[in-house]
Amino acid sequence: MDIGRKQVKPQYPASTIRQEVLQICVDLCEKVQNFHVQTVAPQVRDADMDAIPEETAWLQLLREAQELVRIHKRSEVPCTHVDGPDLLLRHLAGNAPTMNDWESFVVHEDTQRLYSYGGIRPYDKTFAPPPISTTLLRFRSSHQSPVSRELPALTETAVAIMDLDDRPHMFLFGGFDAAKQTPTSTLIAIELDALVWFHVCFPGPSVLPRLSATMVAVKNQLIIFGGRTEYRDDSPTLSTFSIAAFDSCAGWTWTCLDRTFPPNLLRLGYDSGPNFVTSQIPNLEIPFDLSNANMVLFDLSRLTMRSVGVTSGKFPKAVAWHVLGTITDSMPSVVILATWVPYAGGNGHLVPEIWLYMPAPIAQIRCADLRGRLWHLELDMQSFIVAGSRAFLLGSRDGHDDDAEAMGHCQRILPCWDIAVEVFGLDVPSAVASVLPKTQTLLLCFVCQTADLREIINCQRWDPTICNEWYHLDCARLAEVLRDLIDKFYCSICRHDSPNLRTTFKSRCRRGLEHREPSSREACHKPARGLLSKYCSDRCGFDSVKQRLHTFAASGGNTDLLWDNVKHAQKPEAVVLSHDPSGSVTLRAQSANKLEPLRAALAEVQRHRSAIARNDALFWRKCLLKLAIDRASQIPQCGFDGRLCWDDEFVADRGSVIVEGYDAECTEQWWCTESPQCVRHQGWQIIRTNDFEKESAKMDQAILRLATLERQIRNEIEIDG
Repeated sequence: MDIGRKQVKPQYPASTIRQEVLQICVDLCEKVQNFHVQTVAPQVRDADMDAIPEETAWLQLLREAQELVRIHKRSEVPCTHVDGPDLLLRHLAGNAPTMNDWESFVVHEDTQRLYSYGGIRPYDKTFAPPPISTTLLRFRSSHQSPVSRELPALTETAVAIMDLDDRPHMFLFGGFDAAKQTPTSTLIAIELDALVWFHVCFPGPSVLPRLSATMVAVKNQLIIFGGRTEYRDDSPTLSTFSIAAFDSCAGWTWTCLDRTFPPNLLRLGYDSGPNFVTSQIPNLEIPFDLSNANMVLFDLSRLTMRSVGVTSGKFPKAVAWHVLGTITDSMPSVVILATWVPYAGGNGHLVPEIWLYMPAPIAQIRCADLRGRLWHLELDMQSFIVAGSRAFLLGSRDGHDDDAEAMGHCQRILPCWDIAVEVFGLDVPSAVASVLPKTQTLLLCFVCQTADLREIINCQRWDPTICNEWYHLDCARLAEVLRDLIDKFYCSICRHDSPNLRTTFKSRCRRGLEHREPSSREACHKPARGLLSKYCSDRCGFDSVKQRLHTFAASGGNTDLLWDNVKHAQKPEAVVLSHDPSGSVTLRAQSANKLEPLRAALAEVQRHRSAIARNDALFWRKCLLKLAIDRASQIPQCGFDGRLCWDDEFVADRGSVIVEGYDAECTEQWWCTESPQCVRHQGWQIIRTNDFEKESAKMDQAILRLATLERQIRNEIEIDG
């Protein structure tokens, strides 16, 4: 089932589905079943449905018809339709993995796929992670062994996806090693394209072994929060975080090793989101209440944590477990919190509920109020994911066939991920419009006359007084995958008035054009980098070359002979756009072509090095910080100087005046007059000192690198000259 396009909000609730359509499905199911029983397998009346070979075409058709009826019945939710997010029940196709409570999963934003790993999966012969396409909602099992030996069997391991050399890698950290019967602290990298895995080696000491940790990938860093030290429910929880960084030259290093959380925070729990909103859970076995006191924001630049502060709205109560996600293209930022809470009148049974948290300056949390409709679906929903701008609850049906049970042939089977409930409306104005800042405006689409947070483009006609309308991509009849390829867009009205106007597109990456399905979401739809390259990145270029070499070798070609043709190839320096055959061409020596860019690079390095060395802003900030610390030590006040937050240009221009007249009386109040235990500026002396020291160290390293580069360029100039 292809659900590539964003679904439009249904005009009518599910309860208004015409009964005639449902009755046709029921009649079709009964007719197909009767025909199958009479002509193919009469013993089906007294045998288990699963005992018949799957190759029987009529049995497969019967199962599909029964599934269609079951989905339609469960879509008829016996409750009134209310304003809010809409639900759409989807069947997951493919070879679904067994659902359990101990596997780890992560979504790759670029490919919109969910990768699961580990856990308790009976009948699995390989530990290779099976990907789930959230575009096609189809499971795919990998029959290729990653390397000569299998991945270790790990449970409760932390997972994250990060690109290394323009290739996606899934990282596994920690977990309980079934072979060694002990927690581990190893970091495993899996290249998702080739399914090749390796252990990541670190110099020096390593972090503590743990399981149930949380790992988030940010650029070239892996941040690991919390975890447990033993495979017991009452195991102590670690209150530390660590950071592993990758550098193309230095490799992997631990830049932060088991740093303890601030003492005013509770122990970090088991879940955190990619937006660094983390929740603290004192005990996994006891239901807990979330509040602004145990939800924390992590500042990556300062490596500090703080509570979310005063937040309007009611936080979820009696939460058994929860999962966090964030909508990547929402504005303002919206954090989605999926919780499992007891259902009123459900005899202690749990039901999912969705909450939307909007950080400051909005600082509000809202309940989507979906538990009633989700309860009446009678599904076992166990997990929650967010892929791009779409949210899914994943789970299974009741674990047995309703029709088989009615015939007295119910056989208990292991539940699998075979159902997805897509939740619509979590990124539309109905969820956030009433709390948007006054300066935040939503653009109105000229076609559908709605203002929401979907992708929208502006007609780029030269005269805004004639046309200045905005259009959703689907309203303008443009595929969502063409978003990055649009160069200049002109609406249909302007094109009708001026036939010479045409919507233009950038050159598409050649890798996407060579894909077996160029219009699918799996193909690359990014623009090429320019005239000097037909590809959007080195990764697409390498993949294209590999595919061509494979095709050439499969046709009987000798790939070794290709090296003689390309080993002396040089990088193109220019592209000929037009050529006059009658004109003259000036030839220069090849050495001149090499020296000119080297001299230009040398001048640029020298200029950049001088600019860093003349960083007046950092010098005056250090002077201002020293004066502020001395002043705060002499008075019973906080003493934080607000001028420490000024931008670099203003500090560099006014720094000397501020320092010279620091003790002079002034009409403006720059210092915080609260007590020394000021919560807002707690520890500002140490924090600012560390910040300036880190900035100075970075400047020194940059100057050293530029000096080394300058020497290398000078050596090349001497050799070529």
